[in-house]
Amino acid sequence: PKVAYTTFNHNLDKSMPLFGELGIGVEIGLPENVYKAPIKKAIITLFIVGVFFIIISIYISSKIASNITEPIIELYRRVKASDNEQDIPCSPLGCDDELEDLAKAFDERTNKLQYQARHDPLTNLPNRVLFLDRLNHALQIAQRNQKKVVVLFLDLDHFKEINDSFGHDVGDELLQVASKRVLNVLRTSDSIARFGGDEFTILL
Repeated sequence: PKVAYTTFNHNLDKSMPLFGELGIGVEIGLPENVYKAPIKKAIITLFIVGVFFIIISIYISSKIASNITEPIIELYRRVKASDNEQDIPCSPLGCDDELEDLAKAFDERTNKLQYQARHDPLTNLPNRVLFLDRLNHALQIAQRNQKKVVVLFLDLDHFKEINDSFGHDVGDELLQVASKRVLNVLRTSDSIARFGGDEFTILL
């Protein structure tokens, strides 16, 4: 009586007609622990497998998410650093996808803007901003080494008359030719800049 049994009917076949004639049914009984043991084992196995797959899924998902978000976060950090006037390139990020192409395009655009901000668009010479920066740097070196720096100021006479007589296109061409001629006679350590209009400054 302390053992719970679970029974089920046994299907009678033609080899046992007597039982059917007498109306006797046959039942086979099993103790509950024996009957439910395979079910418990299957449930435990499924639970362990399920937990294992959940852990694996979480790990794979975190890895995938990390691979996706890390380059984006790194690109954002470098862009913010560039905004703070720190010369930090946005590429390479270490990924071979559209994000890497975006970082390269951002670098190219940044370099182009920096070049345009410090160079004269007509002659491609340094402009006033870059020249003054180079001049300050040269003065610091000269002061440290107790040497001198030479600054020349050059302008083209009657340049306004050339513009008025032949047009601004000819005047622009003249500025380009003049800047190239001066540049060709300078040393690599010297610097020439277009200060504005027909005015050039030379740092020796």
